Amino acid sequence: MLEEYTGNYCEFLKMRKICHAKNDWGSIKWRGASMPHPLRQDSSSCGVIVTMMAKAVMEAFPALSLMSFGTSKKEMANARTKFGLGLLSGSVFDMDNHCAMCSASKPPGSGPTTTDG
Repeated sequence: MLEEYTGNYCEFLKMRKICHAKNDWGSIKWRGASMPHPLRQDSSSCGVIVTMMAKAVMEAFPALSLMSFGTSKKEMANARTKFGLGLLSGSVFDMDNHCAMCSASKPPGSGPTTTDG
C-alpha cells in the first residue's frame, strides 16, 4: 500500500514539473521508513491519532519523530478538546457581528441596511 501512495506522489511531482516548471522536490530520491507509534485503543480515534502523529512528524522534521502520546479514551477526549479549542481560537468568526448560520455580516433575508423615508 505504501508503494501505491509513493507512486502516486511521484506521478504528482512529475506532473508538477511538466505543467508548472517546478522541480523543487521532483529530483529527490524518496525513501520509506517505519516509525514506531502508539496504537489506538478504541474504534473511533483514528483521526485524532493521525493528527497527533502528523504533528509529531512536522515538529521533529527532518529527523524521525519519537511518538509518545497516550491513546486511552480520556487522553483521546482531551486531545479532541485541545484540537477543537485550537481551531476555534484561530477562527475569525465574530459572533456579535456575523450570522451564526452562514457567517455573513448581514444574515440572509434581513432586509436593507438603510431605511428610505
